[in-house]
Amino acid sequence: DPHFGIEAECKIAQCRLSEGDDGAAVAIWERIAQGKPSVWRDRCLIQLWLHSHQRHDLAAASRYAALLPAHLSSDTLKHVDPQARKELSETFVSLCLGLAQPRVDPLALTQATKIYRLLQTPPLELANRVGMTHHFARLDHEAQELYRAGLDDPAGRAQGSLTFATNCLDQWCRLVPSEKQPLLASRLDFWKGTMKSAVTVQAIWHMEQARRAAREPNLRAAITSIRQAREVTPDKLDNRLHTSLWLLEGMLYRMQGTEDRAQSAWRKAQTIAAKVTQRHPLHLFDCVQLHSLTQSWDLRTAGEVLTTLAGRHLQGAESAAAQAAFNQTFLTDPAWLTTFNTVLQDEAGRAFAEDYALCRQPPRELVRRFYRLLFEHYFLSTAFPQASAEQSTRVRQIADQLVTEMAMNPRGEMAHLHAYLRAWNDRAAAWTLFDQTYPYSPALVENMKWLLSMRQRQWIVKAGK
Repeated sequence: DPHFGIEAECKIAQCRLSEGDDGAAVAIWERIAQGKPSVWRDRCLIQLWLHSHQRHDLAAASRYAALLPAHLSSDTLKHVDPQARKELSETFVSLCLGLAQPRVDPLALTQATKIYRLLQTPPLELANRVGMTHHFARLDHEAQELYRAGLDDPAGRAQGSLTFATNCLDQWCRLVPSEKQPLLASRLDFWKGTMKSAVTVQAIWHMEQARRAAREPNLRAAITSIRQAREVTPDKLDNRLHTSLWLLEGMLYRMQGTEDRAQSAWRKAQTIAAKVTQRHPLHLFDCVQLHSLTQSWDLRTAGEVLTTLAGRHLQGAESAAAQAAFNQTFLTDPAWLTTFNTVLQDEAGRAFAEDYALCRQPPRELVRRFYRLLFEHYFLSTAFPQASAEQSTRVRQIADQLVTEMAMNPRGEMAHLHAYLRAWNDRAAAWTLFDQTYPYSPALVENMKWLLSMRQRQWIVKAGK
């Protein structure tokens, strides 16, 4: 029976893989993948997709994903190797938690979502895993459809799925104002009415009513709603959402003109955030805002929040390497801590912080806007002791150009940004930085050269030359 022969070959491939002979395993999978449809062919295609994705060969991964059927039989699912499932899960973690990265690859995400569906991931769990990542990949319609399908799935109302549901409701509220999206508003009302004993669901509903009122603006109604959100058994609230509640309440107090109450609320949020164990990137973004609003950044808090965020999407040695690179670039220069502590204190920073708390813009735009503010502040404060209006405008435009290129250019690498920022404080590195060519627009490269030359002038001034 040829099917038994294929099964035997698959098991031989697995043995070769466990022995570290990837080439032999891939050769067997390729041979089977070219044959007739079968349980074992589908299994080989999944293995080939995973192998290609792990090696960042998205073109090959795309070919294998296209050959997979729309649905996998229960028999096929039964024969997917447990180790492959584990590796697939780790691959998805890398994709889905990399929201702090400048760019999320939409092709890789689309492929990963197809594999998730083939493995019969429940709709609510799928939305929880990849909904926000779709938004960061500029697939906003797909993101909202994932949330809708997940929250409409009756199986999602089981107790074990409640965290998935609250995550999806919270994320969808960040994505689009409920007053502009009837689908979201109706789901919020439905879940509030259906899950009366789920305190986090109730709190999310009240928090969104507070944001809606503040966006009108109706601060009195907003503060009433936010207090109602906190009053629904606060000791049982998800601490990530509880952190967001106090962040929003503090901003409402600032909008009222009571800064002391705002600062007190934000310090309360930091106390609650310290109890969070599952630190999703969105929660870490909230923590970044809190430390900048309270000007409480130091090496310890930067390591706990910023370094964690830099490697949150990676595993093992890759995570450690990303965190080490971040620390070497950002935490060895005291000017970066100064930047994080002051970036939200001027008019532009205060406007951003208000938009962030009220979700006036979606997360993708807010994160990139924050990056622009950081780069603008850092470059101006370290290279221009007294910048002219013309210089300030040019630096602002360069920061915008830099963040846009990072977000849109598929050939961009974080290593290039780290090298540039390290050269900012290293004369030897600065002299040779532009001896190579970079896959960016010539205009950006010339602007970054100009910035570095202005920084070099400060070295000369400080040296008394």
